[in-house]
Amino acid sequence: AVAAATDAQAELIFDPFPRLYDPNDRQVVVLDPDNKDFTILREILNSFPPVAEMASVSSAQQLQDRLNEANRFAYPLLAWLISSNRSHIVLLPPEQRLQIKTPFQYLMLSSAPEKEAVFQELKVKHGSKFAWHGSPTQNWHSISRRGLVSASGTKLQRHGSAHGSGIYLSTTLSYSMGYSTKNSRFTGRGTRVAATTADADEYEARFLDPENMICVALCELIDTSEVRKSNNIWVVPNADHVAVRFLFVFSHAKSIEYEKRNSTDSSFHAEVCDILAAQMSG
Repeated sequence: AVAAATDAQAELIFDPFPRLYDPNDRQVVVLDPDNKDFTILREILNSFPPVAEMASVSSAQQLQDRLNEANRFAYPLLAWLISSNRSHIVLLPPEQRLQIKTPFQYLMLSSAPEKEAVFQELKVKHGSKFAWHGSPTQNWHSISRRGLVSASGTKLQRHGSAHGSGIYLSTTLSYSMGYSTKNSRFTGRGTRVAATTADADEYEARFLDPENMICVALCELIDTSEVRKSNNIWVVPNADHVAVRFLFVFSHAKSIEYEKRNSTDSSFHAEVCDILAAQMSG
């Protein structure tokens, strides 16, 4: 939310925008989606304590008290941020993580039940594949609430659409990582990325740095003839044919090359299906 609210395109990408009332006077509207005031929104967000501190409180009341000390609108905004997130996001236990060196691996299901039911019917008919989707951190406020949408030909488009309109995915993790950050840490386009000697265990206990974290989704897509495949780039024209299954969050300290994690490998596909089945059955 902070990344989206402070982005140059905040007016477009901070979607949805909250409706917030003064807790001391419910007749007073503090934030209004029909009249977006990003100055007030940023002021409230800037008053939040670090997330690691908020996560360490011993009770919900203690968290509310701490936020009220910072800003009387902070707790209502946090409550809205949590309640407006429609995605089901669960941290994967160590034994169910994919062989990718980040401990921040999540099951992420964002489709509405009726949409998921249609997806499963199409999957039986056409089969499905997995592919990666990278998007800058500031876009995940909307993705976790609205789902993936095609930005092609809209004001939200930030990259070219050489392969036509649709949701862009890649079979190569390192390629998608190149589209997950607005700076130059990851070069994308299959370019090699310098590795560090740091291991995932070294930063597992640390909380993510919100200024530098990198988000990549592993999506399941219906494998119809409409999917345009050009080497490691796949474009799905129908947004209903793409479902986010996992979210991977990387620390900026882990600039590692991941091109070996190709989503079309049979062993990788089996690994993903096993984890997904274990999570869904649980």
